[in-house]
This record gives sequence, structure tokens and C-alpha cells, in this order.
Amino acid sequence: MLGTLRKLIVALGCIALLVGAVALPIAAEGEDSGGNAAASQYGEDDGCTPGYWKNHTDSWADSGYSPSDSFDAVFGTDYFDPDITLLEALNLKGGDINALARHAVAALLNAGDSNVDYALTANEIEDLVRGADGDPETVKDEFDAFNNAGCPINAFGEVTG
Repeated sequence: MLGTLRKLIVALGCIALLVGAVALPIAAEGEDSGGNAAASQYGEDDGCTPGYWKNHTDSWADSGYSPSDSFDAVFGTDYFDPDITLLEALNLKGGDINALARHAVAALLNAGDSNVDYALTANEIEDLVRGADGDPETVKDEFDAFNNAGCPINAFGEVTG
């Protein structure tokens, strides 16, 4: 129940960011709101970086996604022509839609992995990506914070946290 409430608050914060509102840090009484943005603002969620997922494709099995899956098909977008795979998205360089793609794939893999207590669901991530064509940087920044919350899976695919 608390996890669902926390995810609802996170989703509302993402929506507020997309419509131009200001999201304020949320900390329980007695908690420090400094430090890692995702961990301090939204609780003790996990998140593995795009670099982790790019270099550990064997860890994708639990997520339900494959490195060869089409980015645009998975997210319901038409951002890339020709289309790219999820793994190719993780290897993109640069900012704007490329940075969004890297962090969106990591977010999706985090949400799908049962070992990662991610702040957003796959559906929430897909909705944010579809709505990000006007402001990909804001959505990318949100994913970036969550993806850097601390990965509970080590380089050997073992759960450590």
C-alpha cells in the first residue's frame, strides 16, 4: 500500500513537471531531504544506470524486454527513422531525444526487473516518453534521478541490496 502511494506521488510529480509546475522535495518528518534526489525525494527506491544495462544485457531476462526490441514499438513513438533497438538506444551519444532514449530504456528495464524497486511502472514510463516530444530534457532528468538511485544488482548479476 505504501509503495503504491509512493508511486502515485511520483507519477503526479512527473506530470507536474511536464505541465510546468514545480515539484517540491518530499521528506518524512525527521528525514533529510538532501543527497541523492531520487532516494531522498521519493524514498528508498532502486535504479540502475543506462551504463549498467548497456553492459549487462544478460540481466535483461527478468525485465521482459530484449536488447533487439524496437524502441519505437516498445514506447509507442516514432522518434527514430530508421528505428533503433533498445540496446542501440542505450549506446546513443548526445542530448535531447538521444539522452531521453538512453534513460527511458534504463527506466523501463528497472521497472520490469523484480530485483529493482523502481519508482515508476512500465506504463508510467511509456506515457512519459510518449508525452516528452516537446520537452525531452525534463523527462530525461526525472529518469536520470531515478536511474541513479542505486543499483541492487552487481556486475555478476547478483542481487546485493
